[in-house]
Amino acid sequence: SKRRSAQVSAYSDLIVRKISQKKLFQLFVYNPRLGFLIMRNLAAIMSDRIMDMNFMWRDEI
Repeated sequence: SKRRSAQVSAYSDLIVRKISQKKLFQLFVYNPRLGFLIMRNLAAIMSDRIMDMNFMWRDEI
């Protein structure tokens, strides 16, 4: 698996937890609604990023 990194800013203290892909999928089986919401949000983020890249490429041509 590839390593991922991210940078975030928070307005207040928070706790960050790491979860393996296997455990995440087990959670989706246990709670399908939560799995749906997480996957829907990820799809929206990915769609926005693809559209942003398309606009960047269009402006460069």
